[in-house]
Amino acid sequence: MNFYGPRDLNKTTGLISTTGGEGDLVRFGRRVNFGNKLTNYDLLEDHLKDMREHLIKKKQERNSQLAQDREFLNSVKKRD
Repeated sequence: MNFYGPRDLNKTTGLISTTGGEGDLVRFGRRVNFGNKLTNYDLLEDHLKDMREHLIKKKQERNSQLAQDREFLNSVKKRD
């Protein structure tokens, strides 16, 4: 995090000159860039998405295992 003083102040606009990207906030003479940081909501959404994908993957694996078990049982029944 970089802090800027009065010499970095743009005299025409009264704001600190921004050399970074979007998402800069100017408060009390200091510039704080939150452009690349995740908010709590974004972090929660990513976590929930990962959980959903994991559950879907496990469900598909379980279904394929059950199908293989059924096929094996059917082949044993036919053989006997």
